[in-house]
Amino acid sequence: VLLEDVDRAPAEVSAALVTLLDHRELIVPGRGDPVRAAPGFRVLGTATLWGGRDAARIAHAALWRRVAVAPLGAGEAASIVCARHKRIPTELAVRLVDAQQRCAAQRFPRLPTLRDLLKWAARVARAIAPVAASPGDEDPEETRSVHVTGAMLHAALVEGADCIAAAQPRAEQRRAATAEIAVALGLGPDVVEELAHHRPDVHVDRASGANTTGGGVRAGRAVLRAVDATGQAGESDALTYTLTRHASCLIEALAVSVERNEAVLLTGETGVGKTSAVQYLARAVGAELVVVNLSQQSESADLLGGYKPVQVDEIAARALETFERAFSATFTGEANERFIARLRARFASRAWSRVAKMMANAMGLAHEQAGLAPPIRALWRAAAAPLTALQRYVV
Repeated sequence: VLLEDVDRAPAEVSAALVTLLDHRELIVPGRGDPVRAAPGFRVLGTATLWGGRDAARIAHAALWRRVAVAPLGAGEAASIVCARHKRIPTELAVRLVDAQQRCAAQRFPRLPTLRDLLKWAARVARAIAPVAASPGDEDPEETRSVHVTGAMLHAALVEGADCIAAAQPRAEQRRAATAEIAVALGLGPDVVEELAHHRPDVHVDRASGANTTGGGVRAGRAVLRAVDATGQAGESDALTYTLTRHASCLIEALAVSVERNEAVLLTGETGVGKTSAVQYLARAVGAELVVVNLSQQSESADLLGGYKPVQVDEIAARALETFERAFSATFTGEANERFIARLRARFASRAWSRVAKMMANAMGLAHEQAGLAPPIRALWRAAAAPLTALQRYVV
């Protein structure tokens, strides 16, 4: 068993580990006899001591056999970068490691780690792939000796500003970290100044038959295709969002991380646009956005879900509410009023299968209507999910 960050374990967990480490047995509440460990059972633990934390915080440290793991040297880190990313020339890998160590030496509030370096290297490898690849040449050893061009260095600086400098809490610290990266890469202060005032273009492609991308967003160096070309892509103007330089840079940073499947943590004061930027990007590509507000009272079930009794009445009521809203906006006339009256009568008699069938048939007729306005299409999209949930329980 590998126990990570044992120095962060709460008191009750540390107390349970004492008997396990000292006597190889575990006291389980509710059982009279302790549980003995099997002959091949082993316990390993890790503790991060860097950043002001020391071994004194580890409970019962004398019970552990201590093995100190030294930080990697510059040469070792460069070797790892080259081994993981064949397209990065050795000279460029050395410069990336030098930049990461220069930023670490400045004692910024957020010191870059090896994990940050590897993420940076992964981005650089993708950005320079067309430049580093020679036509008809796929020999990694020859790629190592490729001359490092200005385009490669500029791409490395842009990605380094995102992966290393952007993590600093204050603007002057981010600027200083970017300058350190530029020095290590051999770039002048004019490039840093240009990057500081750079405003990426953000363009939402509207889905159409002539558009081969099927809609999506182009934000600076990132391109995100629409999740559903017939959905919300291209209708981002429904959400008011002003693309200032700050907002454009934020959208580009988000789009690059989404494109590379990276987890993103947006930090800032209330009202600076963290949630709005994510909402704008999600709507622009037609992706569903689920917002979960966490607090001290949040539980794992808020993220993972859980089991609770399901009342079909509640599901049917929600389906009927959203259906009537979309139906009344699409169809008018006395015949349709009689249809709604029959639907409500089936609802009152709890004939859920009949209710679901009637709404599904009407929804099918609505989809056949030509020239429906976007707001009405949005109402039918909102009614589809509750109807699907009702069908799951009654069909």
